[in-house]
Amino acid sequence: MVHFHSFGFHGFGVIDHTVPPGAFGVNTTRFSNILGSVAEIDPDGERFIGDASMEVLNIAPKANGTVHVRINVGFFRPLNGIVGLVYFPNPSASET
Repeated sequence: MVHFHSFGFHGFGVIDHTVPPGAFGVNTTRFSNILGSVAEIDPDGERFIGDASMEVLNIAPKANGTVHVRINVGFFRPLNGIVGLVYFPNPSASET
């Protein structure tokens, strides 16, 4: 089963965020498969493509159930954005 989690941020440059254990509604492990996207949001929370480049640099699930996410906001001032994450179980690691 696929699970979702998202978090907002305000900043620029390289931003690190730790997703707490259980945030996906399941226990993630270091073998978890997690995909992510990042977008700028307007004051109403709607995603849009502005002048800044935004990218997900790394997603690292940890043995303790946390997920370390690193993004980059290529702009000269802080922007509001959202990161969306999708969790897929890893059947080869007996993760269900």
